[in-house]
Amino acid sequence: MHLDYIDVKRQSWDVATLAALLSRLTASGYQGLAVEGHRLVGRFARAQGDRPLTAALNHANGFADVLIPPAQPHARIILCLLQPDVLRVVVAGRDPSEVKRIATATKMHIEATMGGSIDEIGAGADERDTVSRFRREAVPALNLTAASGLVTGGRDGAPMQMIVALRRQPAFRGRPTALGSQVGSLLPDKSAAQARETAERLVSAGLVERIHVILCRSGGQWLAVAPSGEEMRALVGANVACPHCGTRMGEELQDIAYRLTDAADAQLAENRPLCELLETALRRAGAEAVVIDPGHGEVDGAAYYHGTALVFRARTAAKADDVTKLLEQAKKLQGQGWPVVSLLVTEQSAQDLRQDGLFVVDNMTRLDAALEEILRTVREHHALTLLPQVLRPLAVSVADLLPAD
Repeated sequence: MHLDYIDVKRQSWDVATLAALLSRLTASGYQGLAVEGHRLVGRFARAQGDRPLTAALNHANGFADVLIPPAQPHARIILCLLQPDVLRVVVAGRDPSEVKRIATATKMHIEATMGGSIDEIGAGADERDTVSRFRREAVPALNLTAASGLVTGGRDGAPMQMIVALRRQPAFRGRPTALGSQVGSLLPDKSAAQARETAERLVSAGLVERIHVILCRSGGQWLAVAPSGEEMRALVGANVACPHCGTRMGEELQDIAYRLTDAADAQLAENRPLCELLETALRRAGAEAVVIDPGHGEVDGAAYYHGTALVFRARTAAKADDVTKLLEQAKKLQGQGWPVVSLLVTEQSAQDLRQDGLFVVDNMTRLDAALEEILRTVREHHALTLLPQVLRPLAVSVADLLPAD
C-alpha cells in the first residue's frame, strides 16, 4: 500500500461546497460511501422524493467520506474535514504511479469545485515544511554533513554495487581483480554491456584500473599483463610461446581485467559504496530526502520517508557497538519529536545483533525487498497519523426517521 495526501484550505468548508464536490465526483464515476449511504437512508426517511445530499452532511460530526475511483477498485480516497477550513485528502493505492494518477485526477475535481488551483489554495505545504525541517533540524542533530559521492557520472546504484562485488574477487598483485569477460556476474541484474559500461565509468573515476591480459587457452593461467593495448600488441607480435601449452602468444586468449586501485581504499574504508548503494535504493523506493556521511560519526546517514526519519548505519561487518551508537542517535532524535526507524545494513550475517526497535538487512541481494518491507510498515503507521482513528461518514437525524402523522 502506497499513499499520498494533500491539505486543501478554504475559508470555510460549508455543507453546500462539500455536497457539490461529492456530487461532481459521483457524476464522474467515483463510488462514495456518503452518497450511497444517503440513498439508503432515503428509503427510511419521513420525507418522500429526493432528499438533498446536504441533508446527510448537515448532521455529520466532522465530515468524512471514503471513495473508490473509476476503474481502480483497489484504490481508496479518504476525505476528512480536520478543521473547519482544512480538508485532508488521502489517496491510497497499490503503487506510487497509481497513487499519483488518482491524486492528480482528484485534485482536478477539487479545483473545478472551488474555482482555483491546488497550489494557490496551499496543498501539501505541511509535508514540504516537514521535509525542510528534516534537513534543517534532524540532519544537524545527527552530526551529518551532505558530502559528495563517487564521481561516477550519476547515482544509479550500479557503480557502488560493482565496487562492493569487485572487492570480493580474487586478488592480482594484492588488489581484487575481475576479468572483463566475467564482469557481468558482478551486476547480475544488468546486461553484459551495461556491466562493462559501469566498469569503464569506475576507470574514469580513478577507482578501478583497466589492464590488458593474455591467458593460456588450455589452462587459463595469466601469461602477461600490460597497461595499454599498444604494449600488448607488441608482445603478441613477438615470437613468444606459452610456457604451459607451447601456443604462440598471438593465438592465446586476450581479455581486459578490472582491478581496484589504491584510491578506492578510502572509499571502502568509509563504507561509502555500501552507503551510496543504500541511498540509491532509498531514493528508488520514494524517500523524499536522503543524506549520507559515512565514516565520520555514529550514524552513516538518514532519510525522510512519509513523516518518519530513517537513521542508518552501513558496515561491511557490523558490531554490537555499531548498534549501540545507532540506537542512541535514534533515541536522541525521538526526543525531538520525530518518529524514527533504526536500520542496520551489513554484508555479513548479523543474526546476533537483531533486537526490538532495530531493522537489520544482512543480505545485500535482498536490499530492495527488505527495504520495501520496512517502508510498508512506515507507510501504514503514517496513514494512522494522518486521519482520526475512527471515521463517521454517515449521520442521520432522528427527526427525519420519525413517521409522519
